[in-house]
Amino acid sequence: MLKWLIELGVSVESDDDCCITPLMAAVQSGNIQAVDVLIAAGAKVDRQTACGSAPGSVQSCEIALRLLDSGVDPAILSFKSRRAILGLEPESDESLFDATPEGFRVAPTACWGEHNPEPMDQPFWRAMIRSGITAFAGAQLCGGSPDNSPVWCAERFGQSLTLLPDGRAIQIGGEHEDHYDSNFCIYNDVFVHHPDGRIHIFGYPEGAFPPTDFHTATLIGDAIYVIGGLGYRGSRRFGETPVYCLHTNTLQFHRIRTTGEPPGWISNHRAVLASPHEIRVWGGKVSTDAGETESYDDNQCTHVFDVTRRAWRHLP
Repeated sequence: MLKWLIELGVSVESDDDCCITPLMAAVQSGNIQAVDVLIAAGAKVDRQTACGSAPGSVQSCEIALRLLDSGVDPAILSFKSRRAILGLEPESDESLFDATPEGFRVAPTACWGEHNPEPMDQPFWRAMIRSGITAFAGAQLCGGSPDNSPVWCAERFGQSLTLLPDGRAIQIGGEHEDHYDSNFCIYNDVFVHHPDGRIHIFGYPEGAFPPTDFHTATLIGDAIYVIGGLGYRGSRRFGETPVYCLHTNTLQFHRIRTTGEPPGWISNHRAVLASPHEIRVWGGKVSTDAGETESYDDNQCTHVFDVTRRAWRHLP
């Protein structure tokens, strides 16, 4: 029926009063055949509804991967969608939480790694990843929050997900809750998900890799280039664009000193490969110094970062 309607000339971008398109409906209903038909017919994978959401809230691994392959912005994939891709239960589930109060007391909060990288083999943290529950729920299951410090949590916004050719998946940074919440925290850790279900967590010294959220992560060869990020207020270096390289073999970070014309302190942007050694960056927001306040404006420009020359250039 869907193919017949398209053949009759019905637009694949037709929508209802909430701007929900056929592709969004197909994603929400988990209909992979309809998703394939609509994408093949040219449906826009990044189009948003009237409330700002896009077709990224999906609990099917197959559909989530199809959207990624079709060019959807990885940042719009919901927490549930990312868990589905990783082979975890999309819905958070306290029954999957198997940490003990003793394990919670050993490492209840985020901490810096002493080495680059530092394996963080904490049962409480792994239980939080597998269960997907909030910091508040994890603390309650283990007897309460410790001295009002943010409880370590894997339910995050602005955390990147990179799929490697060898079957591993790497998640970087992200934040839990917002600045007014007692469990608000921006992380600088890395999760490595293995094809056999093992999960490894790595921490880093702040000097090697700072707390980073709403960045992009672009894979080139055996390196992931982490560009931009929002970070904590007071830590932003206006006019600069942070670029870090994570080596997928050693899981070491190193900061890249760049030249040229960077986009500035950018976050919530897009980044894709423009050539085998160039990353195109556009969209998102740029933070600037506005005297006693801070300005957070739409990024109107497109920039390209050459990883070989370590140089930025601005595209007209």
